[in-house]
Amino acid sequence: MARLAFLLLAALGLSCGGGLGSGTASLSGTVRGEAQTPKGAVSSTATIETTVGPANVAVVVLSNPGGLCAEVSANREPKSAQYLLLFLGVLSAQDGGAATIIAPTAGGDFAVYSGVGQPASTSLAIVLAQTTDAACHDQTALDATGISGTVHVSNLGKGIAGSLDVMLAAGVDGNGQPTSALEHLTGSFSASDCPGLGALVSATRTTQCAQ
Repeated sequence: MARLAFLLLAALGLSCGGGLGSGTASLSGTVRGEAQTPKGAVSSTATIETTVGPANVAVVVLSNPGGLCAEVSANREPKSAQYLLLFLGVLSAQDGGAATIIAPTAGGDFAVYSGVGQPASTSLAIVLAQTTDAACHDQTALDATGISGTVHVSNLGKGIAGSLDVMLAAGVDGNGQPTSALEHLTGSFSASDCPGLGALVSATRTTQCAQ
C-alpha cells in the first residue's frame, strides 16, 4: 500500500493515539472505473520525509473492508482491499524563506496537490487511491492520484471529519498534466483516531497480510 505514497512523499512515519473505532465514510464516483465503497475511516497525524526535510501532516484512510484500525493495531492488513488516502498539511515559511509542511491545527479547505509544480494553496491535500490483491500486493493498474479539487475538514481533533470533491487520474507527467481520463469522486467521512496506523501507511510498512 505504501508504494504510491512513497513515490510522492518519500518515507512516512506515524504516531497516534485513541480508540479502535472504525469511523464512517461514503463516496460517489469511480477510480479506474471501479466503484468506491468504504466501510470505515481512520485518521491520525504523520511525520513524512520530503525533499525539503521532515514534514508533519494529518492523514485519513478510507477503507473497504472495515475494521482497519483493529487489524493494523495487531500488525495485520486486510487482503483485497480498497484504500483512499488523504494527506493534509499547511505550507509554512521558516526563517530564511525555506518552505516546510506542518500539520493543520484547524479545519477548512485543503486544495488537492498532484505533487508536481507549486501547490494552489498553502493548505494542501494529497489524495491517493490504492487497491491490493489477495496477497496484499498493490494493484498498480488500479492506482490513481488526485489532480485537482478540495478536501474540506469540518472537524479536526481526535478523529477527522469532512468531505471531498476531487478529480483523479492514473498519474501525472512531468508538467503536472494527467496521463489518463479524469474521474470525479465526491463524498464525506468521519474518521476515528487510530493507534498503529503507521504500520500500514509508512514506506517501510511492517503489517502482515491477514489470512
